[in-house]
Amino acid sequence: MKERYGVESEEPQRLKIFAYTNGSAMTAEQPLNNIVRVTIETMAAIAGGIQTLATSSYDEALSLPTQEAVTVSLRTQQIVGYEAGITGTVDPLGGSYAIEYLTNQIEKDIIDLLDQIEKNGGAVKCIENGFQQRMLAENSYRYQKNVDDSERVIVGVNRFMDNIPIECAAFTVSEKVAAKQKLKLDKLRETRNAERVKKALEAIDKCARSGENLAECMIEAVSAYATLGEICNVLKGVYGKYTPMKVY
Repeated sequence: MKERYGVESEEPQRLKIFAYTNGSAMTAEQPLNNIVRVTIETMAAIAGGIQTLATSSYDEALSLPTQEAVTVSLRTQQIVGYEAGITGTVDPLGGSYAIEYLTNQIEKDIIDLLDQIEKNGGAVKCIENGFQQRMLAENSYRYQKNVDDSERVIVGVNRFMDNIPIECAAFTVSEKVAAKQKLKLDKLRETRNAERVKKALEAIDKCARSGENLAECMIEAVSAYATLGEICNVLKGVYGKYTPMKVY
């Protein structure tokens, strides 16, 4: 930030690492195994020096997390944080040859990829020509092929399977909740300043069409209680709706 972009303030130069455990690693088969997976990922993230962490719930492959699954996810963080003692050392894996080697390899791969993106015109251009999407699709294909061929072991999926039916409560939303939210939304629209909302949305449209910074317009619209849907509809009218490029 300092050398490339000339940033002088210390705050933007500080690196803050946020980690979220790998939700895509959660399996619908034997879902309670996911608790172990999340625990290992949590320990790895903390050992890697993250400052902020969010953990997946064990039933994410089946539905939105239930209250029980969310609580287990929270307790996982708390047990690792308060009982395991791993947070008492700044760099518990410091000096490990294997970890240092992998860290250097990841750094090299990241720099190489960033250089590749820059050579292809930058991040926005790469989004437009499907560069990132192709990489994601190719990586997903390789991962699934490795699982299907049993080159990558997933416990409960391609090894150590059982025929026991899944007994895991799925998250459901009551129709009463939807009705309650609709009533709240109707009341909001009745009590807010409609003229202020209209002007705020018109300002967003104007800024979007002229290429100006949308931040202030967005803040005004939200302050006027314009809904997310209303704001998105304005932007959709200017930019259109994103359609993913086919990569295969």
